[in-house]
Amino acid sequence: MTGLGLAAEDRRQQILEGAFTCFAAKGYHNTTMDDIVAACGLSKGALYWYFKSKKELLLAVVDAWLEAADGAYHAAAARAGTPRDKLRAMGRVYGQALAADARRAAVAIEFWGLSGQDPEVRERLRQLYGRYRGMVEGILAEGVAAGQFRPLDARRIAGVLLAAYDGLCLQWWLDPAAVDWPEVADAVLDLLPEGGA
Repeated sequence: MTGLGLAAEDRRQQILEGAFTCFAAKGYHNTTMDDIVAACGLSKGALYWYFKSKKELLLAVVDAWLEAADGAYHAAAARAGTPRDKLRAMGRVYGQALAADARRAAVAIEFWGLSGQDPEVRERLRQLYGRYRGMVEGILAEGVAAGQFRPLDARRIAGVLLAAYDGLCLQWWLDPAAVDWPEVADAVLDLLPEGGA
């Protein structure tokens, strides 16, 4: 990448960071483009050069977060041994990411709320759930094939696991002391039936 390209990417990341902070602190609807300009320290012209609208910025913030999350989930699963360990590691990574930066929970909740009002956000959220449901479904199927889990409907159970973690995200956001992420990552998986007779 050329020096110019690197500088452009740095500015883009600077804008995304400012938008992330604003959306977490003020919510999507209460955040203005002027707020984001002030938070990122660039001109309004620079902001609009990279992003044409507030919604485009929100989608880019969520995409950047998910790109990092994907890498972390895959790395955690690759280091784990059994399918149950892979799911446990992914649950812990989810919790660690929230605990490391509470803005993620706030923006996730904003995104969920907007999905009821905006078809584009709803479609992006649908795709997101499809991606993670598929990832978890594959690990569950691997566990059934290895005899670690009893036969189960992997697609349905994957949806239940994702719903459990989203519910825990909301509970943690409301009361961080109420959710111990390593503990709940194990507790959620305790609900999966062991393989064998």
